Amino acid sequence: ILLLNRMGDADVSSSEDEDVREVADDEDISVRNSTIVLSDDEEEDGDGDEEGEVRYEEPEYEDDDVEIEDANTATTFVPDLEEEDGELDVSVYSLIRRVNLEWPCLSLDSIVHPEFDHTNHSSPYIVNFVAGCQAKSATNNQIALIRCRLYNRDDIGSDSDSSSSDDQEEEEVKKKKRKLSKKKMRNSLHCMPLKHYGICNRIRATRVSENRTLIASWSDRVQVSVYQVSSCLENLDKPQYLAKKDSEMVPESFPALYKYSEHASEGYGLSWSPVVKGQLASGDCSGQMHLWTPTPTGSFNVSQPYRTQGSIEDIQWSPNEATVLATCSTDRTVRVWDSRIRDRAMITVKHAHDDDVNVISWNCSQPFIVSGGEDSKLKVWDLRQIQKKSDPVALFEYHSGAINSVQWNPHEATQFAAMGADDKLSIWDLSLEADKSTEGEEEEEPVPDQLLFLHEGQRQMKELTWHQNVPNLLISTAADGIQVFRPSNL
Repeated sequence: ILLLNRMGDADVSSSEDEDVREVADDEDISVRNSTIVLSDDEEEDGDGDEEGEVRYEEPEYEDDDVEIEDANTATTFVPDLEEEDGELDVSVYSLIRRVNLEWPCLSLDSIVHPEFDHTNHSSPYIVNFVAGCQAKSATNNQIALIRCRLYNRDDIGSDSDSSSSDDQEEEEVKKKKRKLSKKKMRNSLHCMPLKHYGICNRIRATRVSENRTLIASWSDRVQVSVYQVSSCLENLDKPQYLAKKDSEMVPESFPALYKYSEHASEGYGLSWSPVVKGQLASGDCSGQMHLWTPTPTGSFNVSQPYRTQGSIEDIQWSPNEATVLATCSTDRTVRVWDSRIRDRAMITVKHAHDDDVNVISWNCSQPFIVSGGEDSKLKVWDLRQIQKKSDPVALFEYHSGAINSVQWNPHEATQFAAMGADDKLSIWDLSLEADKSTEGEEEEEPVPDQLLFLHEGQRQMKELTWHQNVPNLLISTAADGIQVFRPSNL
């Protein structure tokens, strides 16, 4: 089933001394001054008009059930998109939350932790991720380590779920029980801000071993830095850290494990190898790419540059070959490299797009690469055929703005998500076929057969990531904040 949805805007004001650490199921999560400010409307008494109180005006939810079919056909389900009063239709999501940092984030990535494996789809979900901020002042730039504890909507009781009763006293007892249940199942968020040198263009995380989680960041100050953040993640669970008030939580000066400032210019290409733990590739706007090889001492040996034409916009390591990686560039090409050969790429797809190729993603179980371009197009390339012909095996022309993020679903090999400058996040499934029962019917707006879900409501979308630990859960960042959501039809 295709689900199309838009998020309504909700106003969340901030207070100076709030020290709230939990959120109810229907609330947003705000992080002010790089610390946690959670909106709370669970008060029984009071109208919430006291000075400095954080209030969230709850939108009217349409909580109708959505039937999910098992057949591999795409039928259209379009909720009411009119949001005159900021109404939010959450029925198409099993989970959706906002996280508002003090500064916008250009990039984010999920942090894998085997102790928080939710492949059985049960909540609460422990979601770790990292975001790189773009502050007005260079001294305020930071990266934020974030841990959320989130529940599915259906796992938290609703007042409307109870049957009506003529006995008022019995109804009051039921209401108290439901409220107690909600308090036990509260969403929560913890954030640790770390100072960062310059604006964070791109950020990527990898788990090398049980006690070693690395984060790489691309700074606009022409510097790539690597941080070992395992101790920071452990601190997110310590009572003495969680007890801190907003005024006590300031960005920490956290030393980088390694810094590299020899790139010819700033850049965006950054990728950890999933095969060789700790191996990194970084690419800049001058068309140079460097490979980072970890050393036994915990440092890195950085290679001489691999050169290409145009700015290297994105890099992706092969999911199963230790020496193979792909790049895309503003020269409209997608290239596949063998790291043992530095003077040329092994495969070059010329004119892969009509304009700059902005992003690529390598399927973790199939020989496919999906690319997104400045021309608003999404293309899927079969690596088994790419040398024989330069035509993609799939082409999607649905977005009306440049594609700025794309990623295959790590839990479903036929699905990928894309994000565009048109402020739409689309989810596609290559296995879907047209619904023959609707053939001949006229649609107001034609919908591609493979379009599975459409998420809207964020302004100036920048990047998305599927979370590795929680199947079908996405995190997206935009100028107006971060959203964590899970479509109900995946």
